[in-house]
Amino acid sequence: MKLKLTYQIAAFAVSVILAGCAKNDQTATEQTTPPTETTVAASEVKKEVSEAADAIKSSIDKNKDQFIASVDAKLKALDARIDELGQKTQGLKDDTKVEADKVLEALREKRNELTPKLDELKKSSAQSWQDIKSGFSAAMTDLEKALEEAKDTIRKNS
Repeated sequence: MKLKLTYQIAAFAVSVILAGCAKNDQTATEQTTPPTETTVAASEVKKEVSEAADAIKSSIDKNKDQFIASVDAKLKALDARIDELGQKTQGLKDDTKVEADKVLEALREKRNELTPKLDELKKSSAQSWQDIKSGFSAAMTDLEKALEEAKDTIRKNS
């Protein structure tokens, strides 16, 4: 949400600057102002647009870094919970053990699918990271649901 607002503010600022530039160019032509003033105004606009773009990129990078750090911590916690669940299944016997092992294997596969997605997220550009983040977040939610379902299944079979 905060990132969307940043994009909207930047887009508004750029449109205001460009509108002002167009008006300055038109006024300059009408008043036959020397070309150097128009060139100075255009370079100022370029500088302001560049600064706005840099500020947006910096904000995106900061949000991306924070998101990745929180995801890393969350994945470590999920790994610990999966391992803990695996320990609980050690005492099970026969069909119950086989079923619990299947559930755990599926859970671990789902977890392992997140590793390349996280790597892709870390390598993503500022433009593409939001889309990749959405896909990763959905996969993370699926993993969390699968973990809860696995816990319930193992509890019922214990």
